[in-house]
Amino acid sequence: MVKLGTTQKLAFTIHNVEHQTTLYRYELIAVASDNNTTQPLDSGVVTLAHDQLQIINKMVKVPSMSSRIAIRVELKYEGIASGNKTPSVQQHAIQYWVKVTGFHP
Repeated sequence: MVKLGTTQKLAFTIHNVEHQTTLYRYELIAVASDNNTTQPLDSGVVTLAHDQLQIINKMVKVPSMSSRIAIRVELKYEGIASGNKTPSVQQHAIQYWVKVTGFHP
């Protein structure tokens, strides 16, 4: 449980396995469980050489959206999808749920 309006530490790792230097764009987004509305929390860009990794540490403020929200990390980069020969925009996302105390609709 997280108290409404407080900040929460968020950490995730980006690991480049593209066999070339790659630029990664990430977005941190809050998603309300009751109506799927979204709110951007942060974003950034990281460039990594092949097999390099970077741990991203951020502090995000818990928004007043719902009593339960998902914190989502969306990652976009240009890479070659399995079975393809040409690069295209790839997208991956991870998320976790947070119960928010102190929320009143």
